Amino acid sequence: AALIFGGESYENPNNKDEFFEKAQARADQLRKAGTYGKDVYAIKAYTTEAFQNALKEYKDIDLIEYYGHGDSGYLYLGTVPNSELTAENKAEMKKNGWNNMRYSITNEQKDIYKTTSDMFVSDLYTGNTDSNTLINLYSCGATFGGWGENGSIGGAFSFYFGVPVYGSNGSVHYDGIEPYTPWYW
Repeated sequence: AALIFGGESYENPNNKDEFFEKAQARADQLRKAGTYGKDVYAIKAYTTEAFQNALKEYKDIDLIEYYGHGDSGYLYLGTVPNSELTAENKAEMKKNGWNNMRYSITNEQKDIYKTTSDMFVSDLYTGNTDSNTLINLYSCGATFGGWGENGSIGGAFSFYFGVPVYGSNGSVHYDGIEPYTPWYW
């Protein structure tokens, strides 16, 4: 199976489904290519619960892709980055639940750092993946900070899923559904 996740877009108030639409288009592209047969699913992942549930529900996962906001330590599934929080959206998130996925830290530090906003990559279900699963994180800074459980969000996925993870060290832009990292000279 191929799971194509789309996070919520907070930058475009007229279309919070912008990344999910990219995920749907990517799923259509993969179905047409036939690589994964009909087992290609676009998933609206605006919460950590939705992300986790998909990993548990779908069997024999060969591909995981994420389209959405992020930085070196987080995937912002359905919230704005912590640096851009306002009193208004803090109150809304407190009422509705926070939805960041955070790179992992050691178990000893989890009690110190875990807030209601976080689900750690180390908490994700990996039972339906194997060493051949491919993970692509199409979000800003997904691999910035290095590898291992505390290096970056991409590094944490690689560490806990035991597979290579592809992502950007910098910003990610899109040409339609195709992600790219611009080069500035």
